[in-house]
Amino acid sequence: MEYLENAREFVKLYKVMDKVVFADGVDWETKYDIVFSEDISKKIRATGISFDWCDPDMGYDDDVMAYYWSVRWKAEELEKIIKALEED
Repeated sequence: MEYLENAREFVKLYKVMDKVVFADGVDWETKYDIVFSEDISKKIRATGISFDWCDPDMGYDDDVMAYYWSVRWKAEELEKIIKALEED
């Protein structure tokens, strides 16, 4: 069940990242620094849950959004599994 605990942590971290990414009045460099900090991206990696994402290496906004959408897609998939297991 370690994977499921990691999945829950992954989803939790996605929800934190979602708040950061869509925070009003915050510049993209600050969002970048937070998303790619030890508080979010490092902890996401530590879950051991893999997902594909391509770093466009263009600007802060492009990098953050590329990472965000990849994490979001994986988190949505994990939430479906978690919900299905909780229904039993």
